[in-house]
Amino acid sequence: MSFDVDILIAETVQKIEQTKLGSEAIEVLWSAAKSIFAPINLTACYVGRVYLARTFPDSPFFSYWKAPEGWGENYIKKEYIKVDPQALRALRHTQPYYLSEHDIELTKEQLAMRRDAESYGLVEYLTFPVHSLPGIAGAFAFAADTAFRLTPLQHVCLEVIGRFTYEHIEDLRGVEKDIKLQGLTDRERDVLTLVAQGKTNWEIGTILDISQYSVRDHLKSVSKRLETINRTQTIVRAVQLGLILP
Repeated sequence: MSFDVDILIAETVQKIEQTKLGSEAIEVLWSAAKSIFAPINLTACYVGRVYLARTFPDSPFFSYWKAPEGWGENYIKKEYIKVDPQALRALRHTQPYYLSEHDIELTKEQLAMRRDAESYGLVEYLTFPVHSLPGIAGAFAFAADTAFRLTPLQHVCLEVIGRFTYEHIEDLRGVEKDIKLQGLTDRERDVLTLVAQGKTNWEIGTILDISQYSVRDHLKSVSKRLETINRTQTIVRAVQLGLILP
C-alpha cells in the first residue's frame, strides 16, 4: 500500500476541518480517496443527504460530487435520482456495498442508466450509507472506471474520512444557509425546477403565466447570486446547495 494510513487520515481530517464550504470539503475527500484507490483510477466521489419525512425542516437535502464532465448535468436532466439503484439501496441498507452486488433485478430504466454511467467511466461504485436519524438518509460513494474490490484497510480509511466529511458538511449547512436564505423566491424556485426538467423559457412562461422575458430575468438574477455562467451551471449549483431537488 502506497500510503501511511494514520498519516493520511490525520492529514485529511485536519484539512477538512479547515474548509468553510461543502464544495471545498469534497475536494479534500476526493484527493485523499485517489491516494487510497491508487493504482485504480477513481472517476467520481459523492457525499449527499435527503430527508424522507417532512418533519425535519432543519435537515435539508445536500449533494456534492466530483465526477466526469457532463455527468452531473446528465444525471439531473434525465432524472436518474428516481431510478438510481445505488441511491435507492442506500435507503434500505446500513453496510457498505458495491454496485455489482445488487441482489435485485435491475429495471429497464436502471440498466439504461448503468450503460449511460459506464460511458462516462463510472463502471463500479462503492457506497457507504449514512442513517443518522429516523427519516433521514444519506451516503458517500466512490466510483472507478473498472471493476474493483478494496482491502479491509482501504474500506476503513474511506469510511473514516468519508463519514467525517459527511458530518462536517452537515455542520457547514449553517454557513451555506446564508446563500440559501438570500437565494430563491418561490417564483425563482419554480423557474429553476422547470429548467431542470428541460423546459424552454417559453414553456416555463406558459406554465407559470409570465412572459419568457420574465423567466430570463429570473434566471439572470439567480445566476448572478450563485456566480454561475449558464443555465446548466445554475441548476447544478442550486441542487448542490439544496435550493431545489433534482
